Amino acid sequence: MKVEYQNAQVFDGHKFVKQNFTVENGTFTAVGTNNQSADQTVDLTGYYVTPGLINAHTHITLAADPHYWDNKEQNAVTKTVLAIQNLKESLTVGVTFVRDVGSTEDVDLNLMKSHLSDLPGIVASGSALSMTGGHGAKGGLEVDGVDEARKGARTVLKKGAKNVKVMATGGVATPGETPYDVQLSEDEIRAAVVEAHHKRFPTAAHAQGTEGIKNAVRAGIDSVEHAIFMDDEAVKLMKQYGTVVVPTLVAPRAIMKNLKNFLTLWSRKLV
Repeated sequence: MKVEYQNAQVFDGHKFVKQNFTVENGTFTAVGTNNQSADQTVDLTGYYVTPGLINAHTHITLAADPHYWDNKEQNAVTKTVLAIQNLKESLTVGVTFVRDVGSTEDVDLNLMKSHLSDLPGIVASGSALSMTGGHGAKGGLEVDGVDEARKGARTVLKKGAKNVKVMATGGVATPGETPYDVQLSEDEIRAAVVEAHHKRFPTAAHAQGTEGIKNAVRAGIDSVEHAIFMDDEAVKLMKQYGTVVVPTLVAPRAIMKNLKNFLTLWSRKLV
């Protein structure tokens, strides 16, 4: 079916331009012309059209609502339901592709392989690699030492991961640790990076504290997630190694917005 959309404000990479465009069987076939052969016309006066957005840091099996799991059983089925809800919500705001950087129960891997047409595309990481008892260890893959880090990367790649995620530091969401805690070492991270790069897949590191950020960069990580306490030396290293920073500014915003609930739940976990 050939549909011509008329009078839309279309983003051309620099500005919004009033244009018509034609879509045929899901593919743009003409822009800026009146299509006399269209089967249908749709007036988009007052609407804006942009390319699909990419969310480069998601955890589709996590809930934004801190009380979501109250009185709910957590398993592969319930987490898949939550993941699909999160993905559909992303699609409604224009996100057509996500990179999931740490999922539980291999939910992101299975959804990526399913190629469901009503969901955004997924670049899945599967289980994040964490030191024993470290950040994300509860839902991740615990590794200690270079050999286990290498095996962990090979394991998630075997399952179909298109990105390998490692935990270089602690964080704010896990009781008993701080963002400054160095967790996986530079050598452990490097072992995972080498294995991912052998298969031509990228790597990402959760790294908030300064020392952990530098460890990840020197280990050859492709992207540093959060990078909250990076200093001038870390910036220079990133420029030297070509490391990308994914700032995830919505995460601290969400924490501050729900600070009372967050602190209440965190204090309960300490008891």
